[in-house]
Amino acid sequence: VVSVSSSTGPLHLQFDVTSAPLSEFKKYNNHDISGRGSQGDNPNDKMNLPFPSKVTVLSCESKLSVQDLKFTGSASAKIIDIFSGAISKQVTSALNGAVCPLIKSGA
Repeated sequence: VVSVSSSTGPLHLQFDVTSAPLSEFKKYNNHDISGRGSQGDNPNDKMNLPFPSKVTVLSCESKLSVQDLKFTGSASAKIIDIFSGAISKQVTSALNGAVCPLIKSGA
């Protein structure tokens, strides 16, 4: 299990990385990734080194914060900028609600 964390950071991830020798990857997927045919039992062969085969996100906590959101340019931007604090809170909430599901679906 590999953990990336910070007590004050905006994102905490904990994930598990499963590995297998490249030769196992070749065997299960019917691919000759070595370019040289079948592999021997040599422990020094690069094909016997661990290769990440699966990553599972065990936990994810997002504490992103959108601060100092500014709207500029036109008269309507100045009016919208009055509500930038409330808009920042909504954007922060939407980001925090979306980050972990996106990370988990991509892992």
